[in-house]
Formats: sequence, structure tokens, C-alpha cells
Amino acid sequence: MLDIFLAYLFLAGGIVCNKYILVSISAQFFVALRMLISGSILLFYHWHQTERLTYEKVKNDRIKLLFIALCTTLVPALLKAWSLKHMLASKQSLLGSIDPFITALMVYVMFNEKMTIFNIVGMAIGFLGTIVVILSKTSPEMGYEWLWHISYPEIAIIAAVIISRYGWILVQTLLRNNHYTPIQINTLMQLSAGAMALGCAAVTNQLQVYDIASYPVFIAASLFTIFGGNIIGYTLYAQSLKHHSATLVSLAGFSIPLLVTFFAYIFLGEAVTPSIILGGFLIFLGLLVFYTGNNFSKLFRNS
Repeated sequence: MLDIFLAYLFLAGGIVCNKYILVSISAQFFVALRMLISGSILLFYHWHQTERLTYEKVKNDRIKLLFIALCTTLVPALLKAWSLKHMLASKQSLLGSIDPFITALMVYVMFNEKMTIFNIVGMAIGFLGTIVVILSKTSPEMGYEWLWHISYPEIAIIAAVIISRYGWILVQTLLRNNHYTPIQINTLMQLSAGAMALGCAAVTNQLQVYDIASYPVFIAASLFTIFGGNIIGYTLYAQSLKHHSATLVSLAGFSIPLLVTFFAYIFLGEAVTPSIILGGFLIFLGLLVFYTGNNFSKLFRNS
């Protein structure tokens, strides 16, 4: 479990750094720079390893790997960056914590994995918490149109969770076949996504950097999100998928909104509203019932 927690610690710190960086740079250009730099560093690392990452190794899987890069990295990264730019970091990370429920629904549909009554009740409580979080409107979201009280930044982060989870399920199948290592998968995804994001930024004329209030802080945040978030965080995350179930890894992800809320309060001065607290509590309660309900029922039956 320590590898999962460390992965989420770095990812949470990366989210807060991303929030600061996105004040001065477009979402497309930000994703391109972050992915290309971190992917190039990982590729350089592979160049000095015995088992090098070569074209011969990936050529048979290139279409699959490109599709995985779209699902796990490019599309979710762009949606998350845009939503983060127009939403409190704590709120975005809370909405992202519905990942275990999305995972359960996907494996139920894709692999016919059964769900217990505790899974269903937990999901219902978690989605209720999600509704509470969505109904808490904050100033960064104002100015955007609403669709049934859901803002476009909220739609973007929920869509990112769904697309990303599908992609990571595909990644898990590759890792368990032992054809690629977690670092190799991470390298391929980031380089592919970075190249595609750079193309998107060029086509939409988003290759500019806005005024930067503090270059030292901007550079420090950029370095952390590249090394801490992209390289260390995602590599540890991919490594954890190889040794733990997708549902367990997703469940432990609730540590991210807790860490993000704390970091955002300390470093960004973001307020913690009562509705965010209530929604977070309901989501956590739903996750608790979802994951531990069967264990408790077995304990009572055996007593």
C-alpha cells in the first residue's frame, strides 16, 4: 500500500502546482511541455538500460499504444487542465475521486464482474456526495453556461475520469502480460501525448506564455509537476497497478483530494466551503461502504 500512497502524494502535489502554472500558460501548451519533457527524460533513462525501449519492441502494438496514450494521458490531461483552470483544485480533485465507482461500472460492463449490495449502496452514497459537490458553485466557474446545474468544467473533469479509467484498464492488461515495464508504458504514453498536445496547441494558436508573476515559483512548480507528478507519480501509479487490483488502487485515490485540499489551502489560499466538506464526507463514506461492506458482513456472520 505504501507505493500507492506515495504515488498519490506526488500526484496531489502536482495538481496544486498545475493550478499555479495554468495561470500563465494555456492548457494545450502546458500539457505538451509537461509530457514531452518528462517523456524525454524517461526515454533518456531507458537509453542507458540493458532492456532498451526500441521501435522493434513497440511496432506491433503501436496502434494500441497510441489509443492508450489518447485515453490515459492526452484527452484526460487536456480536460483536467482546462477544468482546473476554471475550478477550485479541491473541488476538482473531489470530483475525480469517483474513480472507483466508474471503475466498478466499467469492469461490470466489460468483464461481467459482479457487484454486491454494498457496492451498489456505496456507489449511491458516493454519487450523492458528487451531486453535493457539483451544486456548490464557486467563483472560478462563474461565467460558464450551466446544463442541469452542471458547469462545463465539472463535465470536463467527470469525462476525464471516465476516459482515463478505461485507458488504465487497457494498460493493466499490457502490464500483466509482462511485455512492457511500468516505466516503459509511462514513457510511451507521455511522449505520444506530448507530441499530439503540441500539435493541438500549434493548430489552435496556443503556444504563448502569459505574464508570470514570479519566475522562481513558476520554475519550481514546473519542475515538481514534471519530476514529481509525471515521472515519479505516474510511474509509481503504473507500478501499483501491476501488484494491486484496479479497484483498490482507485479506492486509495481518495487520499488525493484530502492532500490537494490541504496543499491548496496552504499554498494557494483556497477556501474550504461547507458543501465541499459535506460532499467529500459522503464520497468517502460511499467508498468505505463500497470497499469494506463485504468484510464487515462476513465478520458479523462469523461472530
